[in-house]
Amino acid sequence: MTTSMSTTPDIIVAFDLGGVVVDVDLSVLLELGPGARVDAAFFGHDRHERLSVGTMSAGAFCADVAADLDVSADDVANCWRRVVRFSAGGLELIESTARQHPVLIWSNTDPLHWSVLGPALTSLSTAVSPSFLVGHMKPEAAYFARALDAAGTSADTANSVVFVDDRADNVAAAAAAGINAIVVCGVAAARAAIDGAVSKSLSR
Repeated sequence: MTTSMSTTPDIIVAFDLGGVVVDVDLSVLLELGPGARVDAAFFGHDRHERLSVGTMSAGAFCADVAADLDVSADDVANCWRRVVRFSAGGLELIESTARQHPVLIWSNTDPLHWSVLGPALTSLSTAVSPSFLVGHMKPEAAYFARALDAAGTSADTANSVVFVDDRADNVAAAAAAGINAIVVCGVAAARAAIDGAVSKSLSR
C-alpha cells in the first residue's frame, strides 16, 4: 500500500546537493587552461567564497577568472555551469521524498550553479537556502539558523529535520544546532538514511 502524506511521520528532509544528489566534475575546467593555472584562478583567491555568499556577482567572478586565464567571461560562465549535474537518480529521490515529506535544499552554491539546478529544485521544495542567498556558508552556525528560519522551523523543533550531507563538518555543525544530521555520500546512501529516519519515527 502506498503511504500517503497524511500517514507519513512528521519529519522534514533537508538535502545537501554536491556529493549527495549532484555530481561535481571539476575536470571540465581544464578546457580553460592548464590545471594549476585554472585551480589558482578559480580557487586561489577568495572570489569563489565571495560568490558563494553573495558578496560577489557572477559577472564579476567570471570577468576576474577570465582575466587570469586569458579567456572570455562567457567561456568561464559556460564551463562553470557544466561542473554540476544531477546524479543518476538524484532528482528522482528528491521528487519521491517531496511526495511524502516537506523538502528543504541546504547547499553551499552560487548563482551560476543554481541556474542549472535551481529551477527543478524550487518547484519541489518547501524552502531553498542556497548559500549565496543566505549570506553564509555551511558549517557556519548562522547558515543553519537562517535556513531553519526560512523553513519556518524553530530551534526547539529543529530535530524534526533530517539533513543529509556528504561533509562531516557540516553534519557536526547541524547536529550542534539540534538537527538530525547524517553523513551520506551519494544517492543510495541518502535514500537509505531517509528511509531509516522514517522507520525510526514510525517506531516511536
